Amino acid sequence: MAFSLYAATIPSYQQILGAVSGLLITAEAFCSEKGLAHEEIIQARLAEDMQPFAYQVKSTVVHSL
Repeated sequence: MAFSLYAATIPSYQQILGAVSGLLITAEAFCSEKGLAHEEIIQARLAEDMQPFAYQVKSTVVHSL
């Protein structure tokens, strides 16, 4: 039985993008609840040497195309 590149990659990408979508919804709700500007989350870094959250999301999308 042949195993296609599609079958090897697309389901994983769909799962990852769904998870990122959930993170964005959670981040938006957090900002609303705490009265924070969205920009604070967009520019947030988990560690000083990490790229900001916006870059992480963009990178996830780009690598899923």
